[in-house]
Amino acid sequence: MKLGEFNDWIELYNSSTDSVEIGGLILKDQIDTWAIPTGNSLTLIPPGGHFLLWADDQEFQGDFYTNFKLASGGEFSGLYESDGATVIDS
Repeated sequence: MKLGEFNDWIELYNSSTDSVEIGGLILKDQIDTWAIPTGNSLTLIPPGGHFLLWADDQEFQGDFYTNFKLASGGEFSGLYESDGATVIDS
């Protein structure tokens, strides 16, 4: 993210007492689908931990930048299992 940019983000919170691996999970908005990268130790969220994903359609900026933006007027977004069909949260 560049200085002065105000990009949208999605925050994932692990409310469980166990660590949760999010690599391979799928994020969807109304049109696009994006997979959280696998093989990165940062995708293991500890109990009570938070994880930020940047929803700015600028994947070239790093592993945790999605291929979509969030609409300013609001829109659907969801987190799915790696099968892309089983909803975890929306």
